[in-house]
Order: sequence, then structure tokens, then C-alpha cells
Amino acid sequence: MHYEVNIDFDGASKAWNMNKKKIGNGSYEYICTVITRNGNKCCKKIYKNSKYCYFHRKYIKKNDFN
Repeated sequence: MHYEVNIDFDGASKAWNMNKKKIGNGSYEYICTVITRNGNKCCKKIYKNSKYCYFHRKYIKKNDFN
């Protein structure tokens, strides 16, 4: 039996990097991906064990958007 494996490495890499920012030395940090008023991602460092930065963590919790 022969199975064909077709993996889109460029697409996988792009998807993996969507919520991360390169900080050098092969290291990455997670970033806040909330869309701001101007239509861009927030891109600030996430707050502790949250998916959001300090500001948006409070905003999301306050408005129950979890």
C-alpha cells in the first residue's frame, strides 16, 4: 500500500505564527490577537495565563466574551 502525503509547510508555519511574535534567538512569545478599532491585531504580550494582553483581559472579562 502506498499513501501520498501532501503537507503545506508554508501554510502550517503561517498558522502556527498567527498568535506569536519572534523575540530573537529562535524564541517566540504569545501575543494578544484582539482586533482593535483600527482593524489591526493588538500584538501586545499576553497577560499571565490568558489569551489576551492586560488591557483586553479585563475588557473581555468585563463584557463576558470568553
